[in-house]
Amino acid sequence: MVISRVMSMREDETTEFKREYSDSIIKTVVAFLNTRGGTIYIGVNDEGQAIGVNEPDDLSRKITQELMDNIRPDVIHFLRVGPIEMNGKDVVQIIIFEGTDKPYYLRRTGINTKGVYVRRGPASVPVSDTELMRLVREYAPIKFEETDSVLQDLTFEWTEKVFAEHNTAFGETQKRTLGFYSGNGRYTMLAYFLSDQNTIGIKMAAHSSKFKETIIAREETAGSVLKQLNDAMAFIESFNRSRTEITGLVHTDARIYPMIAIREAVVNAIVHRDYSIDGPTLISFVGNDLIITSLGGLPYKIGVNDIMDGISVPRNPRLAGIFQRLGFIEAYGTGIPRIMSCYEDSLFEPNIKSEGATFTIRLPPTDFKTDDPTVKEVVRLLLNGPMGRKEIEDTLGVSRSKATNVLNLLISNGIVVSKGSGRNTLYKLP
Repeated sequence: MVISRVMSMREDETTEFKREYSDSIIKTVVAFLNTRGGTIYIGVNDEGQAIGVNEPDDLSRKITQELMDNIRPDVIHFLRVGPIEMNGKDVVQIIIFEGTDKPYYLRRTGINTKGVYVRRGPASVPVSDTELMRLVREYAPIKFEETDSVLQDLTFEWTEKVFAEHNTAFGETQKRTLGFYSGNGRYTMLAYFLSDQNTIGIKMAAHSSKFKETIIAREETAGSVLKQLNDAMAFIESFNRSRTEITGLVHTDARIYPMIAIREAVVNAIVHRDYSIDGPTLISFVGNDLIITSLGGLPYKIGVNDIMDGISVPRNPRLAGIFQRLGFIEAYGTGIPRIMSCYEDSLFEPNIKSEGATFTIRLPPTDFKTDDPTVKEVVRLLLNGPMGRKEIEDTLGVSRSKATNVLNLLISNGIVVSKGSGRNTLYKLP
């Protein structure tokens, strides 16, 4: 028995009084674990007066077992349960430390708004959908795609159609294997992503120039992410005009933007985005470039250089597995290298950025191809801003005639524009 003490406290965000033990204490412990920790006193009334309990040692053991059985993840390392004497009365004290494996939840309900609680002042309250997503994103070892979907009335007409087209079974057994159900038998967020009810979609637009002053087309798509892939590819295809390439006597039609690169970029945006962040994936034609932006940035401190080298840490591994099963992904880590390989002979290369909560791939057109390194060097210089011909000559160490010929070639193809005249002429990208 801990030494006697005088009670002079009141209920607040970290303190709770209970006259006797009841199941509601389990919710309170969950709330303390998910917030800043706290202490529960059993055998104390609402005014903070000790009224005592019978058999405090037995009650302490019972409470410990109840908490271990009914809360997930494991909480034993974050609890201190035992009897103390307070104003001459036997009281059971439960000290709860803030947990490190949030969100903690009631085992019988799973991770959802009915099983996850937090402290708000002296009350333990269920989390909102938004706060649950935040806790899962920031703390939980479980993947967001494995958590329970808030919406449970789901249908899968589009997904069933795509699986059938690929001669792949899609019955209840396959759904369970793929991860459509959580341990409590509820649909997961993965199931929601593949459902017809999915509202986390893609917004698509085509602008007349890089300044976005005029929108010439706009579409939105939602529902199964397999439907979104289909709709996104169709939208891009409508603006990806053909050009004729002549090799010897052979004429072939090729797209301005490589279809392999487009598919890899769109699949990447769908499979690897952070679905716990509310907002659409964006696909835009801006000026000459196709820009695809997804939410979430790169996970687990992976950098752009890492993914260029083929390193892949899927944020949604089950979703990625489905795309791979259907043939939309060949192998993990090959997507970005495949995109870059499509531009080996092109003047411009794709630009990939991960900033804050966004990941962006900018695909330039491949209208102009060259094996002349000077042409590429001139373009790279002008990416930093306008330059004069003499400055270009000196920087690259080329002759006046070489610089002039390259600049004229780029101007005739609409890649570079000139401003001014004579020695004051400046060259820049449009």
